[in-house]
Amino acid sequence: MYVRLIFFFCCVLFFSKPVFSSGDDYLVGGRSFGLANASVMLTDYWSLFNNQAGLAFLNTTQAGIHHNRGMVKQLNHQAIGVVLPTKTGNIGGSCSYFGFSKFHEVKAGLAYAMLLEEKLAAGVQLDYFYTHIDGYYGNAHSVAAEIGIIYEPFENIILGTHIFNPFQLAELGSVEKMPMVFRFGTGYQVQDNLLLTAEYELDLDEKACFKAGLEHELVKDFYIRAGILTNPVINSFGVGYVWNKLTFDVSFSRHFILGYSPQFSLNYSF
Repeated sequence: MYVRLIFFFCCVLFFSKPVFSSGDDYLVGGRSFGLANASVMLTDYWSLFNNQAGLAFLNTTQAGIHHNRGMVKQLNHQAIGVVLPTKTGNIGGSCSYFGFSKFHEVKAGLAYAMLLEEKLAAGVQLDYFYTHIDGYYGNAHSVAAEIGIIYEPFENIILGTHIFNPFQLAELGSVEKMPMVFRFGTGYQVQDNLLLTAEYELDLDEKACFKAGLEHELVKDFYIRAGILTNPVINSFGVGYVWNKLTFDVSFSRHFILGYSPQFSLNYSF
């Protein structure tokens, strides 16, 4: 049991970027993972986790689930959420679970997004974290905020920016601060069936990384995706299919040491 716990901590310590370390931002969605998480500019249901400003462009109630089968089972990540349109903006609620019985973190978020102009949107989210570590450390609680903006300055070009924990809040009852993560990216719709994405991510406690992705609609409603992430280098690929109001996305990312990690997500538009 303790060997597994030690191994888990080593994975989080050395590979925290791709596996979502405790107290960090949680990117979610098979589409995003297929693009190596170069997704800050996307305006789909998974904006609920990746950049809340994207929710403002949705006009239907949507719900979804996500499962990330970690490179070891102690790194599993599950998420669920719902988005509700209103006359003044869109509201979203989400919850995710990362880890296993001996070490896990639960994140709950409440989001709000609205259109400021036809092609300009902003979103905010309040987060609550509950962390459990067996033994001496016990349980901890923390809060954070997220702020995002998405803007289309020119036709077929869309910009997105997102900040996780902009106020550098500390864990409740502790002097240790949660990290602040800044993301900025752009998407270029080369053709109706071809999208290129690029993103820069800066964690104030880590080295910056760059992400790039490509999405191609091979045939109607069937998508193929590929991406690459630096620091460390991680390759990803995936597929997605839209069937009526149901969207399936499956992707795989490959860490140069830990190997392949599959992700699956599904969302339904009511």
